[in-house]
Amino acid sequence: MSLKIFSLSDTKDNISFTTPWSITHFMFGFFGYVFTDYYYNHWDQQHRFVLMLFLHTIYELKDIYFSYLDGPKPSSEDSLINSIGDTLLAIIGFYFGSIIVKKSNLTIVFLVFFLYFIIAFSLIRDSMD
Repeated sequence: MSLKIFSLSDTKDNISFTTPWSITHFMFGFFGYVFTDYYYNHWDQQHRFVLMLFLHTIYELKDIYFSYLDGPKPSSEDSLINSIGDTLLAIIGFYFGSIIVKKSNLTIVFLVFFLYFIIAFSLIRDSMD
């Protein structure tokens, strides 16, 4: 068993803290801030952070369930370390979102959103090859 900071894939035998898909978790945190800032602006930032973290944790618990409890499947062999890395990146994304939204206009937010989709579709396309 090896542990890497970054790898193109993550399995229980080849553990990686982050993968190319980790950008998706960063962007979940980022847009979690943007979304809650717009729709839940009457909540303080700590409550919006807890909401984002709760939703992200549900997703990661799903990965852990299918990787460790439901029997191994090739498409769902995520490591616990990768779930921790993805959660940390979601937290950093939320923090980054709070800085960007406060210091910029919506044009920059939409630019980040657009760039994210370019990266995400590239990852999807590459994973199908």
